[in-house]
Amino acid sequence: MEATKTKSDNLIIRLLQFKREMRECIQNGADPEEMKRIADDYGFQFAKPL
Repeated sequence: MEATKTKSDNLIIRLLQFKREMRECIQNGADPEEMKRIADDYGFQFAKPL
C-alpha cells in the first residue's frame, strides 16, 4: 500500500492509515528500511530506533 503524499488534517485518520500500512509491512517480512520510510511518509517517529 502506497503512503498518501497529502497529509490529512485528522490525526486519528492518519494514525489508522499508518497502523494499517505498518501491519502489512510486518506481515510481509518487516524490512527495517521500509518501516522507516513509512514512518517518515506519515510524519511519525518510533520510540526506539530500528
